[in-house]
Amino acid sequence: PVVKEAGTFSVRDLGDGVMAIATRTKMGVFTPGLVEELSKELTENEYGPLVLTSEAKVFSAGYDLKFILSCVDSGDWDGLNAGLAAFQGLGEILARHRIVAAVNGFCLGGGWEMATACAATVYGPECTVGLPEAKVGVVPGGGGLARLRVRYQHEPRALAEMALKVNLGMTSVNAEDAKRLGFVRETDRIEPHPDKVLSTAKRMAMEIGTNVEPAFAPLSGPFAGLVEQAQDRARKAGDLTEHDDFIGDRIKAAFGKSQSFQDTLDSERREFLTLCKRALSVARIRHMVENGKPLRN
Repeated sequence: PVVKEAGTFSVRDLGDGVMAIATRTKMGVFTPGLVEELSKELTENEYGPLVLTSEAKVFSAGYDLKFILSCVDSGDWDGLNAGLAAFQGLGEILARHRIVAAVNGFCLGGGWEMATACAATVYGPECTVGLPEAKVGVVPGGGGLARLRVRYQHEPRALAEMALKVNLGMTSVNAEDAKRLGFVRETDRIEPHPDKVLSTAKRMAMEIGTNVEPAFAPLSGPFAGLVEQAQDRARKAGDLTEHDDFIGDRIKAAFGKSQSFQDTLDSERREFLTLCKRALSVARIRHMVENGKPLRN
């Protein structure tokens, strides 16, 4: 039963002391309104085990591109930075709760960033998972780079390959493919039956603690060189345009130059804003908002 209805989400009682928070936005998009309301709900109320899900047929198509474009068009850089900071903040709030994301359909961009901020995620078999931000001219700005940075920090080659995957805007064809791409954690589970995703997430939520990321450590090995090798390979294969290269350098900087987890979060926002001030990125954002498909430029 529904125990609470807000404008952008509802709270349902799943029984056994577990509540489900279901987003109510179109395609599960994380709008500034949803981010604000959900942050407030989780900060002001005491919750036990939780499941994060969506009332849409998909978990989330990502962060709100229309909001980004409106900020860009009006030159509201402070507003955009504040929006991204609030979104990163929601990820931090989710990480402090005993919460499992229940995912069917799309789990893209900001949607994946919020799912992976939770202690665990249950993926249905046919999920499309990944970080396609580069295809719309930006980098992940909701904590995704910071989390990938600490998860792969002791494997510089794997982190360099992940930098390339983000640069290419890679997404999976299904959940097993998402695992192969590195978007599924050890704590996550792939549930072969789509109609059991919610019940599996509920069961896991009853047993799980909060999300504790690895402590930030310096990168070992020649990380920048490994990224450049990977970029070079992709460039020769015709997979990267000149602007993609520029985006790739922003990802490399966020991963390689940060001195702490918070520094990586700050770097994500900084690089995101840098890209939003470039005409080629704005063209990609506008094309996606107006046509629903990416522009390659």
